[in-house]
Amino acid sequence: MKNLSQTEWENLYEELDNSTILDVRTEQEYLDGKIPNSLNIDILNPQEFMSKVALLTKSSKYFVGKIYPIKYAAIKCLQQVLLDTSSLINRCP
Repeated sequence: MKNLSQTEWENLYEELDNSTILDVRTEQEYLDGKIPNSLNIDILNPQEFMSKVALLTKSSKYFVGKIYPIKYAAIKCLQQVLLDTSSLINRCP
């Protein structure tokens, strides 16, 4: 997994063709303020989270935004499913 600054994160996302922003907040939080072109996978709904994560392709790059402590639980689950952590790109504070 790569840890990038906000600017590096944005620039790399723009450069890569096969990339997706994962927003792991609750559905209500997501609806209150969406990240453009992101995929909402609610970490607080474990069954839905795992079923959506299972559909992610290992060949894509996944960008995980700054979501504080809850994000780390999501990243651990994503790492277990995707196995190759190079497909995860984390935005650091």
